Amino acid sequence: MNKPIDALLLQPAEAFADYMKNTAARIDVGAEAKAQQDGARVGISRPHESAQLHVAGEATYIDDIPELAGTLHCALGLSP
Repeated sequence: MNKPIDALLLQPAEAFADYMKNTAARIDVGAEAKAQQDGARVGISRPHESAQLHVAGEATYIDDIPELAGTLHCALGLSP
């Protein structure tokens, strides 16, 4: 029979980081720029490298890339 679950595992987990705690730094552009200059990697906004392309509808998606001539496709059929 299954063992009972430990009570510690049934308690809600602590939040990894309080999102509302750093609201001022996220909204304050000057504080964010200073944090970035100081070498911060966490808690600062960084634009995605292709964000502008996605917004403009010019991003390349995998379906837009032509297959190479002679590309082999395969699928596995496994029995249960």
